[in-house]
Amino acid sequence: MAIFGVALLAVASHARAAGWAAGWLGPAVYPAAADYPVIVREYRNQTVRQTFRVAATGARLRVVLTNELGQAPLHVGAARVALSASDGSPLPGTERILSFSHRPGIIIPAGAPAYSDPVALAIPAGAEIEVSIFYPDSARPAAHLAPISISGPGDRTGEAHLDGAVDERGPALVSRLDVEATVTPPVIVALGDSITEGPAGRPGYHMSWPEQLGALLEYKTTLLNAGIGGNRLLHDGSSEGAAALARFDRDVVAAPGVREVVLLEGINDIGFGAQNIANHVNIADLVAADLQLIARAHEHGLRILAGTLIPFEGADYYTTEGERARQALNTFIRSGVFDGVIDFDQALRDPDHPSRLRPDYARPDHLHPSDAGFTEMASTALRAGVGRSVATP
Repeated sequence: MAIFGVALLAVASHARAAGWAAGWLGPAVYPAAADYPVIVREYRNQTVRQTFRVAATGARLRVVLTNELGQAPLHVGAARVALSASDGSPLPGTERILSFSHRPGIIIPAGAPAYSDPVALAIPAGAEIEVSIFYPDSARPAAHLAPISISGPGDRTGEAHLDGAVDERGPALVSRLDVEATVTPPVIVALGDSITEGPAGRPGYHMSWPEQLGALLEYKTTLLNAGIGGNRLLHDGSSEGAAALARFDRDVVAAPGVREVVLLEGINDIGFGAQNIANHVNIADLVAADLQLIARAHEHGLRILAGTLIPFEGADYYTTEGERARQALNTFIRSGVFDGVIDFDQALRDPDHPSRLRPDYARPDHLHPSDAGFTEMASTALRAGVGRSVATP
């Protein structure tokens, strides 16, 4: 009877009772560097609209804004959320004004997030959500770089169509969207660089491997994409975000409902380290970083899986020394120290030239997977059992 009771508790623990669970994630980065002219760096008396796909269902939501990497207070004058229709406009009847501590706006101190008050809004699986934010003053958000629409002057958060808006890439202030439901699915965070973020995939087609995996799992397990282009295990970057060791608590542990993390980091440490002696790393450094993340994940009761680094011969920062480091790190990843391994390397490499990506899985830069490559990564993660041990029965 005692054993049977323990088994029941184990099964019940997979299906969490009513509460908040993260449904989307956009990890913060530092304010866009001045040498990135194609990225909008500042908003002034403007409304910014961001659209993203939520990977969880629920009856209420709350929006989390970030100024955690900011260096000055950030003034939000107004904010609104809505489901997005197929033409990109708010779905009628779903518009909700967001408040913060029962006030229409908020000044977010440097180093802090801001949680909106919950609003009732039924969110179906895979729904598109849009959030509009009005910046009344000059603002340089330290937020994830994403496709956004920027309006002309004034608070236009309540307008269905931002006529005359300019579509750009810039800092999108929403760092997380949480949902509340009767039973919340387990949450998995994919922690990585651009190969996880998927910026090389077709915009708006949701081709990153975490998004494709979430769809394969029919959204019964929530996959959050915490990839940042250029991110590294050990070094910060001006627009590449804090190092994985520095952002782990904020981007993984803090996500409500998180049960598992999938790590795919290290190729930028190897590549950038070969270009800049100040950022040079060796295999012992990378192994130590992975061991730190394993210890911290287990401290918080999280399973941690790792993906092997995919081939990169032909990339701008490829070196033979870097290839040896990649092979050595992959050997360590396969050694059994993680709770599970997704062998992306084996799935995507060219059988005739294993240090290169398979041609149909590669983009011209020989570093990022093609859309077909991202699809294969999602299938490989599914076959490797990502989410299986934490899946809701």
